[in-house]
Amino acid sequence: VALTFMAGAIAMTEPQIVNTTSDTLMQKRIDSTTGFCGGDAAYSIPITPARTVWLFGDSFVGTIKEGKRQNCQMIRNCVAIDNPLEPGSKLQYQCGTKSFFKAPGTEQEYLWPGDGTMIDGKLYLFMHSVMDNKTLPAPYQFELKQNYLVVVQNPFASPSVWRYQTIDLGSTKEMLAGTACYQKGAYLYIYSSLPDKAEGKHKHPTALARVSTSDLKDLDLSKMQWWQGKKWGEDRKEAAIVFDDGASEMSVVQPQGLKDLYAVYIPPDGQSINIRRASSPQGPWSAP
Repeated sequence: VALTFMAGAIAMTEPQIVNTTSDTLMQKRIDSTTGFCGGDAAYSIPITPARTVWLFGDSFVGTIKEGKRQNCQMIRNCVAIDNPLEPGSKLQYQCGTKSFFKAPGTEQEYLWPGDGTMIDGKLYLFMHSVMDNKTLPAPYQFELKQNYLVVVQNPFASPSVWRYQTIDLGSTKEMLAGTACYQKGAYLYIYSSLPDKAEGKHKHPTALARVSTSDLKDLDLSKMQWWQGKKWGEDRKEAAIVFDDGASEMSVVQPQGLKDLYAVYIPPDGQSINIRRASSPQGPWSAP
C-alpha cells in the first residue's frame, strides 16, 4: 500500500494520512501461483538500491488456483530476493522443505524472523527460536525460546548457497530482540519488546538499544546501550519504553522525501495499523 502524507510548515503532533492507493507493481512482483503462496512477518531489508531481501515466517508452499490455495504445506520460514529496478521482475523465493533458516537448538525448534541490516557486505538478522507447545490455548500453541543474531556471510549470492552463523543473544523471556532496526551513522538502533515491562493488553512494550556498527561486525554486543529516557546506559532494566503498544514485528523507516522517522505496526488488539512519527530513533514519538 502506498501512503500519502500531508506535510507543511505547521508542526504536526502526529502523521496524517490523506490518501492510500494499492501498489500494483509491488503486488505483481510478490504474486506467485506455484511454490510460495503466502507468508507471515514479511520483513524487507535492502542490501543494495537494486536488491532487497525479504524474510517470511510461517509460509504456505503449494499452488494457487482460482484465487485459493491448494495442496499447500506450511514451512516455518523462507527468504525471497527482490530486484525492484528490473522491469517485470518477480520475487525469487527460497523455501526449503521445512524451513530455509535452521535453528541451532533442538530439531523441535524453528527460527522466526525479526529485522536486520547490511554492513560491509554482510547481512545481520535478528531471529527468535520458537517451539510448539500443544498445552497452550489454541490457536497460539507455541512459545518463544531464544534470540539469535544470524550473520549471512555472502548475501549477494543466491540464497541456495548462503553461508550463515548464529550467535545466541539470550532468552526471549527477557527481551524480543530486533522487532525493528534502523541504521544511521556509526550505530544500529535495535527496537525490542521487553516482556517484563508489559502491562495490561500491551504485550510488547517497545524499548530501544543501540550498538556501534564496528562492535556488531566484531559480533560483540556486550557494549550495547539502552535509551533510558534522558541518556544512554548499559543496564537494560533501566530502559525506557518508547511506546507501550508496540508489536512483535514492526518497521521503522525514514521515507524518501521526509525528514522524520515513521514506525509502522499492528498493536496487540489487531484492530488497526498504527503509525508514529519522531525526529530521532529514541523519540519522543507522536501519538499513534
